[in-house]
Amino acid sequence: MLAYGAGWRAPATELPKGVPYARGAAPDSPPAAYLVYLDGIGKRRVRDSRDGGQLVKALLAGAPELRVLGQVQPYSPLADPLAERPVWAWLRRRVGLLLFLHNVMQIFVAADHRYRRLYNRAVGRQIATQLRLAGYEPDSGVPVVLLSYSGGAQVAGGAVGELHAQLRSPLLLITLGGFHNGANDFTRAEHHMLIRWIERPWQEVEILNRPVVGFRGPGVSASEVEVAFEGPVPEDAVAWFGWSNGVEYHPGRIQDDAALVLGEFFVPLLLPALPMS
Repeated sequence: MLAYGAGWRAPATELPKGVPYARGAAPDSPPAAYLVYLDGIGKRRVRDSRDGGQLVKALLAGAPELRVLGQVQPYSPLADPLAERPVWAWLRRRVGLLLFLHNVMQIFVAADHRYRRLYNRAVGRQIATQLRLAGYEPDSGVPVVLLSYSGGAQVAGGAVGELHAQLRSPLLLITLGGFHNGANDFTRAEHHMLIRWIERPWQEVEILNRPVVGFRGPGVSASEVEVAFEGPVPEDAVAWFGWSNGVEYHPGRIQDDAALVLGEFFVPLLLPALPMS
């Protein structure tokens, strides 16, 4: 971040030999949309991670009309893949966990009010550059979809303003199990969908007969949500609390009883201003 802010180094733009700037629909005609995938904290190379690669392949198979970009480095303002830096390559062979911790710390930097604006501008420009190299024409009206997972959601949300300034394109945000601090401005995005894998995991939990099944509280109306937040709220918040207003309290209940654990933590949200029925 210091090197970028001081102008000591310019962000990388070229990709390794054999890595295309986009996959999917041919570049000779406008695709239905350009989709940029921002991977989770395991992202450390230009090439797809194992899980991210499976998702990208599924997208290409199910939506061949899209042009898909997966090379963006959400945890490097200089677009410098972590695993390709000599020191980090040496560390990866000995203490691989440090690469994940590095990316976690980058999320904290991206969320910090002191560095957030600079970080957002850096990654927004990185995405805009990669889109142009993939054939995107500013002012073309072709939608740009930012699909993010895990920590990529914080970076995707922060990139919206710079992307709009650079490309003046319709922007859509989709997060898969993502998290962000809520401080970024989403007003330039056409729609923001928060996909939390609600229904299907809940069916699995019911099959497993987890204690949380009996503790789930009923949903509340949109008007009740607005009263609790003292004003209009995003559609995603209304949808979330309409599905469930957290978990009910029962004497003797422990945290594990109220948790849904399927691969990663699920923390039930609750509107404290709304009484549980």
